[in-house]
Amino acid sequence: MGVLIATAVPVHAAMADESEGAVGRCADAVKAVLQANPSQTEQVLEELKVRDPATYERVHQALTLQQRMEAIIDQFRNGGISEETARAQLVPLVREQLDGELATLDAAIAETRTRLETLERQRQDPEGTITSRIDRLLGN
Repeated sequence: MGVLIATAVPVHAAMADESEGAVGRCADAVKAVLQANPSQTEQVLEELKVRDPATYERVHQALTLQQRMEAIIDQFRNGGISEETARAQLVPLVREQLDGELATLDAAIAETRTRLETLERQRQDPEGTITSRIDRLLGN
């Protein structure tokens, strides 16, 4: 896949458990694709496409962007384009990548806030939490 310029998600998100929601699933998917052998990349993407189409789309977009950036860098390193041209071509791509990273961070922050609110409610009403858990255990 070439030199990794930057991942589509922050490192802390790549460690996320699938139970943490869409951000965790997308991070895990990107991590799996980046760690796959080139011969396995397509298989990993196809499995993701079936399991979680929305995450597949985000991962596919991130990988496509990564490949476009790597192509420009390769052209520059091989003397095909000047540094000025490479920079001009990379600016919108890096901006798009950053926008994606910021959107991922915003989603992670929103998920964390929701989880924090839930934990605060549980702290304020431990008896309600106990009752709720017992109800779930008993199938109510």
